[in-house]
Amino acid sequence: MYVCIYIQRIVCYSKIARERHADIVGASPAFGGCGVSRRPRPPGDPKRLQARPAKSSRLKSSFEFFTSDMADPVESVTVEEGTEDKDRLDGDQKVEETKDNDAMEEHSESGSEASSSSGATTPSGPHGVVLKALRKLLRNYHFSLNQICCSSQKDLTLDDLEDKVEIFKTLQTSFLPSLKQQIGALLDSLDLSESAINPCPNPEPVTKILSELSATLHDTRYAVEELALEPPLPASSHDRHLKFLKRYRASRLLWKTKAVIQDDVCEIFQAVEGLLINLEHHQNPKPGESSQSEFHGSDIIDYLFNPVKCKQRINTTWAKIRIGIDGIIEWSNLSDFAVLQREWRSSTRKCNRMLEALGEIVNGTYWRKDGNRMSAEAASDPKKVEAHKARAIQLAQTGIPIVKLGRIFFDKLSKTCLHPLPFTMDTEMSSDELESLVKKLESFYASIDYMSGHLCVIYESDKDISRKINSLRNVSEGVISELEEALLALSFCLIPTSQTPTTDRRPASEQHFKTWFLEFKNQFILACTNLIDATDTCFGDQLEQE
Repeated sequence: MYVCIYIQRIVCYSKIARERHADIVGASPAFGGCGVSRRPRPPGDPKRLQARPAKSSRLKSSFEFFTSDMADPVESVTVEEGTEDKDRLDGDQKVEETKDNDAMEEHSESGSEASSSSGATTPSGPHGVVLKALRKLLRNYHFSLNQICCSSQKDLTLDDLEDKVEIFKTLQTSFLPSLKQQIGALLDSLDLSESAINPCPNPEPVTKILSELSATLHDTRYAVEELALEPPLPASSHDRHLKFLKRYRASRLLWKTKAVIQDDVCEIFQAVEGLLINLEHHQNPKPGESSQSEFHGSDIIDYLFNPVKCKQRINTTWAKIRIGIDGIIEWSNLSDFAVLQREWRSSTRKCNRMLEALGEIVNGTYWRKDGNRMSAEAASDPKKVEAHKARAIQLAQTGIPIVKLGRIFFDKLSKTCLHPLPFTMDTEMSSDELESLVKKLESFYASIDYMSGHLCVIYESDKDISRKINSLRNVSEGVISELEEALLALSFCLIPTSQTPTTDRRPASEQHFKTWFLEFKNQFILACTNLIDATDTCFGDQLEQE
């Protein structure tokens, strides 16, 4: 019965989200509407977001730079342009919209209560108040749309965005720290010890903290939406001088913050709700109620009815929230180059995982549960299986230098210590230029990953070997092309550290760039050529037979 309550509530959330999405689509210009606002916006000056204090408050000029670790062991935002109706909404319209949204929330809340009461009444008393507050928070913050309904402007300055600058500072210094502090206070007010039967012995302070959390969550989400989605909104091609308010930066700040709220904070709310439902289930069992054991096998149901899992989930998620919020504040203070370096470090880590897989192939320990199997002919002849694997191992060994060079490339670009880089990045790049650079380097990484995947698939099975080898050749040639595209993009963005990024925006000279990357490029092309040649050495006779 309590399972039904939980599932009905999930369905209710989905229904509310669909209704809100339908309202937005129906009102958008593309569907004959007159422009929309994504959420209720209280009338008044944007400065209405007031701070609430938190309670706690050279590159070596030789190839040595790139080969220093070669001896290591293998190891949408939907944009709708041209709509200005939203910008012209007057105060009365905003008030009416706020009332409509409040009415919708009351309707959805009563609907949720009704659906719950159809199976069982919501617990009365203090625990019922806490549950009601948790469910309201989940309805309000587990999902939100990111929709831009205003025109972008090409001539904005930081002075024009003074209000957003203040909102940004308030987000950093008040809203995010307060959110972390209040989540901690919520958990401190609960009894999450292993032996505790009642996780909420004092419901009144818990309810008060949830009320404070509701206000902080509203302010935090409103702040990032104001920065990334609301007018005045700079054009992504003309925001090079807007620093942390560039579209590239603001959109990522929005995504990171909403991920913490929707994925992690709401996870805490769900786990606490699960504890309270479980408590009510044991304190007031209903005659003829189904045993929870009938529902095992579903992650949602097991998680809901298992207090131990709920408490484990709370502790794990609380650690994620602390790291996530601190990370957002730190990230928001980084330079554009440092932001990109963070992303490139993930490519380094992924290259390490590729090397681990190729190392397992070489050692004969590679196995994948859903991997392809040998053809029936080969499977019946162990000698054929061993012969195929020996060829595939030789091929994989030839591919390892490509992955290692790729790892070195991303590692050296992203390092900020040990060996100072002889270059930095132009600080006045527009969001479009930043996006283009990121995509070029992502494509280069993806091509290496694709090549590595081919080597794994070839090792797993001799099926369609001719097609696989021909595809590997094409992919290896494509890796070279992707490297050239990535280097070309970098040549327009990097400048020597001897220049001042804010005053001297000339890209690196051809000689500088050759010093930094030419030898690396030559070594990378050689490694790819060796792999292409190895396809003939290892599998050429089989291709001729086919």
